[in-house]
Parts: sequence; structure tokens; C-alpha cells
Amino acid sequence: MENTNKTEKKNSIILKVVLVAIAMLWIVCMLFNFNVLPWKINLYNTTEKTTKSENIKLESTAISHDEKYGGIYVNISIDDFNKLGFQFGDSINAEFSNGYKMMDIPYYNGYYTKTGEPLLIAYPGYDYIKAAINNGDDLWETADLNLTPLLNDTLNQGHQFLWNSANLDGNMTATITLAERGK
Repeated sequence: MENTNKTEKKNSIILKVVLVAIAMLWIVCMLFNFNVLPWKINLYNTTEKTTKSENIKLESTAISHDEKYGGIYVNISIDDFNKLGFQFGDSINAEFSNGYKMMDIPYYNGYYTKTGEPLLIAYPGYDYIKAAINNGDDLWETADLNLTPLLNDTLNQGHQFLWNSANLDGNMTATITLAERGK
């Protein structure tokens, strides 16, 4: 009987050592983000930065002024914009053809930022996505996208008529890129 007890104790100790070794190996794998399980576990609840393979971009798309509420419509439908790979909650960069930049701003389907903060909106009922400053100044004016007043002082009447006839303010564009996934 003593041999049986010694064997059982020995087996019990070996089993405990093996279980502790497996648990330590699993912890080390999780700390160094080695996925040893068939599902992904994210212990740190981090967001993943975009990679070169995830270079989502809307390039040189026409914009127009929302004169009633302020802001800038980017002339692409919400569905078409989302089909490019953009998702609500993403952080985006927007650059306008005059060089004005909005960096690391959120893309939402509502006005979910604090007053005065910029955002890109795909509000239900809008035809297009819209860049704006939430309950703030008119982004079109803030970004100095209206070139006509600037030219009033520098051009004579004939040139001013040609500028207005050409509607060059309507040829401003925006390029929007994904900065970070799911902020």
C-alpha cells in the first residue's frame, strides 16, 4: 500500500507541475500576443493601427458648402463612402485642395463630439458625408475655402466677372484617408 500512495503522490505532483507549466506558457503567449487559441483574446483592449495593406482613401472628391448650417459636404454618398472601407468610429484625416488639413478626427453617424470639435458625419438623412465643427464656426470659412472675397480686392471688375462665371469655388476638393481603425 505504501508503494501505491507514493505513486499517487508522485503522479499528483507531476500533474500539478504540468498544469502550472501549461498555465505559465499560456500567460507568456498572451503577454507577447502569440495567439495559441482558435479565437483571439485581446487582454489590453487596444485598437489596431492601420497598416499599409489597409490604405483606405477617398481622393480629390468635389466638396460643397452647407450654407444653411455651415460645414462642408463631400460629394460621395454615405453608402459609397462606407463601401470604400471606412467604418463609424474610425479616425480620419481630411485635406482640402487649398492645403487646409483636419487630422485624426472621428467619423460618426451623428454629432457625438463635444461642442466646437471637428468631425466627419454620415448623419441619417444626409445625401453626402459632411465635415463640420460640432455646433461651432462654419468649417468652410474656418478652412478659408471661399476664395471669392479674397479676390474682390485684387481683381478688377472684368476679371471678377470671369472668376464668378467660372464658379471656381465649386471646384474645391477633399482627400480623406483612414488614420486609425475604430477610435
